[in-house]
Amino acid sequence: MNLGFTGSRHEPTSEQKRWLLQYVLDNSPAEFHHGCCVGSDAFAHKVAKNSLDLGLEQIILHPSIDTSREMKYTDWDYANCIWYPRKEFLPRNRDIVNAVDKLIALPDGPEKMRGSGTWYTIHYALKQRKPVLICNPLGELQERNP
Repeated sequence: MNLGFTGSRHEPTSEQKRWLLQYVLDNSPAEFHHGCCVGSDAFAHKVAKNSLDLGLEQIILHPSIDTSREMKYTDWDYANCIWYPRKEFLPRNRDIVNAVDKLIALPDGPEKMRGSGTWYTIHYALKQRKPVLICNPLGELQERNP
C-alpha cells in the first residue's frame, strides 16, 4: 500500500502524534508520500524515517516551490527518499493523492471550505475515490470513503 499524508503547518497534538506513529507501525506502507512542510509533515517524516527498518520501503517527498514553509533537513533526512519536482501547493497536494492508495490527515481543526490545504487535499482525495483517515486534534478518528 502507498500511503499519502497531509497535515497542518502547525505541530500535531500529542494525541495526533501517538496515533500517527502507531498507525504507520501497524500498517507498514510500501511508500509514504508527504509535502515537506514544517509542522505535521516534518513530524510525519520522522515517523516514516523510523519505520524504514519495519517494512516501509521508500519515502517520497513532494516539495513546494515556496521554500519559506519547508521543513529543515539533516543528512539523516535524505537517505531513502525520492524527491519529486517542486510545484505550487495545490498541484503538489494533488500529486500526493494521485500517487497513493490511501490518505491520512492531521488537520489542526474542524473542516474548512477555504484556506486550508489539508482540507483541500482531503476533499480532492475523496473526489479521486481514495479513502481518507482523519485524526483530529483530540485524537478522534474519522474514516471517509468515496
